[in-house]
Amino acid sequence: MESLTNLIRPAKQILAVALLQGAYAGQAIIVRMAMNQGMSHYIFLVYRMAFATVLIAPFALILDRKSRPKMTSSILVKTMQLQEEY
Repeated sequence: MESLTNLIRPAKQILAVALLQGAYAGQAIIVRMAMNQGMSHYIFLVYRMAFATVLIAPFALILDRKSRPKMTSSILVKTMQLQEEY
């Protein structure tokens, strides 16, 4: 039983890498098709970032809910000051 587990663990990593490479290839194909049809680079960037935000935000809100510090006025002011310097 333990030897079966030792065989499956590397297979999961290889499968994850293969799926990631497939996703990158799919994205490249979609980008190429959109650009060939005349979509602006900037508009595509906005769509891509919005799609990523919609996919990732629920995980961030659920998984990091208890681990992040509360937004105090001191933290907010410091963040605003950092924004002004750049």
